[in-house]
Amino acid sequence: EADTAIKLQALQNGVGKLKSEDVVRMLTLEGAQALGLDHEIGSIEVGKSADLIAISTEFAHAVPLYNPFSHLAYSACGRDVKHSVVGGTVLMENGVLLTLDEEAILSEARSWGRRIASSL
Repeated sequence: EADTAIKLQALQNGVGKLKSEDVVRMLTLEGAQALGLDHEIGSIEVGKSADLIAISTEFAHAVPLYNPFSHLAYSACGRDVKHSVVGGTVLMENGVLLTLDEEAILSEARSWGRRIASSL
């Protein structure tokens, strides 16, 4: 979404008018403000919900890394997530889901995929 937003606004306003830092702020603190939840989420502060991810910057699409905000806005993706914390609870560590059975979920999804495909 961030990548698309930057590119779409560039068509209207020109390249560089919307900075990647601004987009990351829009996705975090300003998103929380829009929802009226900025007192609970949207920034890393004492007393706010700890909803965080840590991403790997070791994949080819992240090298070389000149600006972490640009990387987040333009090229980071779900497979880059190494750690995930929601409400202070660690849900993923080193890419491994801790609270869900990933194989069972994938198996169920494949089963539903076969059912859907067979009904077409």
